[in-house]
Amino acid sequence: MNKLYFSVMLAASCFMIITGIILAFVKSPFDERAAKFRIAKHGLTVAILVLGVLNLLQIGIDPGADIKHLPGCIALAVSYFQAMIFTMAVLVLIRPAEVTLKFVIIQVVAIFFVDAVLFTSFFLLPLNFFFYVYELGILLYIVLLIFYTRK
Repeated sequence: MNKLYFSVMLAASCFMIITGIILAFVKSPFDERAAKFRIAKHGLTVAILVLGVLNLLQIGIDPGADIKHLPGCIALAVSYFQAMIFTMAVLVLIRPAEVTLKFVIIQVVAIFFVDAVLFTSFFLLPLNFFFYVYELGILLYIVLLIFYTRK
């Protein structure tokens, strides 16, 4: 693996994990006006931590190994969380009434479920069936982006 790529990915992953930990310990006021921001903060904390850990996992995979399709699987899983991080951050600033605890929890659970199906199919199904699940994951990612931008 290219040393520069490895160094940049390692630094980015470490910074994401550090940012997630710092964000988890940031205290926000407990008045009603800051409730939306607290909700978004918790969802974003989980997404950033998972994103950092998945990036660390991705750079730890040998590109010449037999599991050559796993980095693509991880990249798709990471893209779900990237979409959530970006969207929740923008929604909190533009339409804070849209970001509710129920909305954030539904998104996080849906992303974890799709990621679990993706990784389970990678390890348990034959490769040709995995590609169908992988393509379905890409389709679900597009649907997720459409859902975020529908209003």
